[in-house]
Amino acid sequence: MRPSLKRPGWWVSASRNYVAPGRVFWLLQCAGWGSLAAIYLGRSIAVEDLRSSLIEASGVALSGLMVTLIWREALRAIRTHFARPVSFCIALGAGVVGGGFLWNALNCWALVPFSRTVDVSLDAQSLLGETWIRATVLLAWSLLYISIKAWADLELTRERAVRAELAAQTARLRALQSQLQPHFIFNSLNAISTLVGDGRSTEARSAISLLGDFLRRTITMRDTPEISVAEELEFVRLYLELVELRFGDRLQSRIDADPETLSLLMPCLLLQPLVENAVRHGLLPRDSVGTIEIRVAATPSGVMVSVEDDGIGLQRKPGFSGGIGLSNTATRLGDLYGSDAALTVEPRTGGGVRVEILLPRRMTQPSRLDLATCEEAL
Repeated sequence: MRPSLKRPGWWVSASRNYVAPGRVFWLLQCAGWGSLAAIYLGRSIAVEDLRSSLIEASGVALSGLMVTLIWREALRAIRTHFARPVSFCIALGAGVVGGGFLWNALNCWALVPFSRTVDVSLDAQSLLGETWIRATVLLAWSLLYISIKAWADLELTRERAVRAELAAQTARLRALQSQLQPHFIFNSLNAISTLVGDGRSTEARSAISLLGDFLRRTITMRDTPEISVAEELEFVRLYLELVELRFGDRLQSRIDADPETLSLLMPCLLLQPLVENAVRHGLLPRDSVGTIEIRVAATPSGVMVSVEDDGIGLQRKPGFSGGIGLSNTATRLGDLYGSDAALTVEPRTGGGVRVEILLPRRMTQPSRLDLATCEEAL
């Protein structure tokens, strides 16, 4: 059983059934005082008859239950007004001693109607001894209550911290993702403007249609950090069609994906900036026809995605500090997967650049964040 943030002030069990904290408190109370009554019954039944033993055990348990209900409220006040450890320990000790005397008094009062069956007269020494025993039991109850309360508060704090971190991470991912869309739109509009300026109205109309399709897709995916490989490859296909409309035969592209990877998840718009970098910085500066290849292959532990071009290659030491291409990709991968993902950029054999991304195997979309707050658990 653990605290839950899904419903304010509620706990959730392993069976996914919600249990109110008040019910948890009473379940623990009944179990604890029932056990104590059984201990008293077993101790007294050896020297007394069964009826007297039952009466004494019931009196001890019921009076103890009443005392702990009163002591629960006093303990809350002590925790509020005595924050320092020393003063809290002193107040706690004084409280349990007073609670022991009160427990004795309530127990004797509860047994008065049964005075003919049960001997309720106690001398000073016996009364003092019973008081210390019950004060010890009350102290154990207090420590158990404080421990459960502290554990519940700690778990709820951790849960809130995790959810706050996930919320911040999701906001960061959306911000990074939103950087890509205006960048892509600007480049697409620039390409369409070039087509119109060259008098290629047919290609311009096709480019506008492709851009509209892209925008419709991005609107539906704007709140989705991850999409399927098939959907991501469709984004790349739209981009490559736009580029090919502008540059014609200067660009050739190939997309090769294992069928088993198409239903797996990957970050939305992960490939588009990598393909754009390959086209702009690798293929377009060369005079001859350039080729870009995109491969998605399954590995035993994840998915390997590669973007290769046969362009002019790396002109400077690779790093992740420039622009929104590789740096954006590296940041998004780190936020989404941590050390489970890897990004490498290296020269390609025969010229060009190869970018490889290793992603963890994920089949379903992670659950949405529920940022509901939780009231006091106990």
